[in-house]
Amino acid sequence: MRSAAHPKRTILVATDFSKPGKLVVPYAFKLALALNLRLTILHVVKAPPEFEQWSPAAHRSLHSLKTKALLELGRLIRLANENGLMADQKLLVGIPGDSILKVAHRSHIAFIVMGTHGKTGWDRLRLGSVAESTLRQAPCPVLTVRASVPPYPRQSAPVERSSLSGSNGLFCLFDGSASDRR
Repeated sequence: MRSAAHPKRTILVATDFSKPGKLVVPYAFKLALALNLRLTILHVVKAPPEFEQWSPAAHRSLHSLKTKALLELGRLIRLANENGLMADQKLLVGIPGDSILKVAHRSHIAFIVMGTHGKTGWDRLRLGSVAESTLRQAPCPVLTVRASVPPYPRQSAPVERSSLSGSNGLFCLFDGSASDRR
């Protein structure tokens, strides 16, 4: 394992385990290695605010979703450790956008890495965009990766600045901090 990362500087990897959610993992790993940051891998099981009052059958269903998510989070943590990264996991139940922002505000997050489905028009208006709401309200920079981006190339060379351009669907979006508003 590499030298200890600064304990108060963490990359928050928000994933829903979808294709875009899985595509961000190699990018987050590469950035964490390059910047010597630790990772917090977050998954939010989507549930309305009043889920505590659900029936026992609904709670069993929620328990099943949480178990599946914990298994996937554990796999990602093992993969991070195998790549020499310090990583931990968080599993929350609630509204994904709100939960991501709560973790970002309460923890010492350097930036957030997350996938985006790239929905536009009616689908985005009807379904909302967790990535967009996170970007607009986050207290730190947000890196998003579109679903149409090819998987991160396996290479030992460092990430070049030109590879972080929007031409291949990878965007580094900054919003929310006081210095970005100037």
